[in-house]
Amino acid sequence: MTIDSITGAPVGLPNPWKNAGCDLVTDAEVVKLFAIEVRRDAFNARTLPDRGFCLRSWMKLDWKERESGNEKPDAPYREFKNTLVTQVLDYGTEVVAKDQFEMVRRDQRNVYEKKCPDWATARSGAPPIPR
Repeated sequence: MTIDSITGAPVGLPNPWKNAGCDLVTDAEVVKLFAIEVRRDAFNARTLPDRGFCLRSWMKLDWKERESGNEKPDAPYREFKNTLVTQVLDYGTEVVAKDQFEMVRRDQRNVYEKKCPDWATARSGAPPIPR
């Protein structure tokens, strides 16, 4: 966030994470974490235009059997693909980010949560913010 020199009003800066949603957690890290074989599992990754999202998908090992089973009458549907969606948010300031994070923690109790001390300020191991 910056200040307009004429009006003195705060002005938001463009989100540096737009179109870079796959940069925070890399494809290589996802492949290693989930033991994906890129060709065998038809691994795919893409960003959403002008958003901070990354959509990744890959086939389950038994995808052919699952897909065949899904075509049988009255058979329960079984997902044949794994999907990982990440969203990178940029709130402009650390104060706003902490407020938003606390709101999510308070209001959405059905999400996975792991306490990471100094997450907002710790950058070790994280890639630089794209420009």
